[in-house]
Amino acid sequence: MSSSHTQRISLVYSYILPQLTLQIAPSYNFSSGGISTVQTAKDDILYRTYENILRYRRFSIEQYVQWKPFDGTTLVINNNLRYEHNENPNLGYRTFGWSDSYYANLSQKLPWKLLLYLSSYGKIGRSPSGIYNMQHSYFGYYASLQRSFLKDGRLTVRISANAPFNKYWTTEAETVNGDFLAFEKSWNRARSFTLSITWRFGSLKASVKKAEHSIDNDDVVGGISKGT
Repeated sequence: MSSSHTQRISLVYSYILPQLTLQIAPSYNFSSGGISTVQTAKDDILYRTYENILRYRRFSIEQYVQWKPFDGTTLVINNNLRYEHNENPNLGYRTFGWSDSYYANLSQKLPWKLLLYLSSYGKIGRSPSGIYNMQHSYFGYYASLQRSFLKDGRLTVRISANAPFNKYWTTEAETVNGDFLAFEKSWNRARSFTLSITWRFGSLKASVKKAEHSIDNDDVVGGISKGT
């Protein structure tokens, strides 16, 4: 069985300001002759084998944003919008679809030296998994509140909650090609609460010697940089 390597073409655009960092990275991945699962059903028994026949195409735009709108407030958003296409020409099967995987985090400094974190993550849309299956959307969220005590913040106490308003996470997938069609839905316990106490030992001392000469990179200071 021969092997095939995925080819990738990508660019990165960055825009950096004191309160805003924006990065956009479009890319295109493709391969022909990749390993593909071949499954057949006979007498209620599922058989699986493999072929080097998969044609895979993916176009994606990954985005990263860090914004500090106010003093003590930081918003971070990272998402990957993509279109994927899988095809086995021998069998005439193909799967394709748009999806967007995302992660968002808000950190906020509060009175009494409290620090609040709010996070959300998940996927919007349907994405192919091989030539037979499609994965559906999902989401999750998380919150925590922490405070540091003593000199240099050696003692940190954190209270966190994962999915406090959802007892279960649900994930869905379906088989759309082959000798049989199927729909799968699974439930996993999601809600949890945690109290953690952290003590930091030792201290970090570092000194920086000032150089006689410096280098300014105009490509990434307050502008857009482009690379491959």
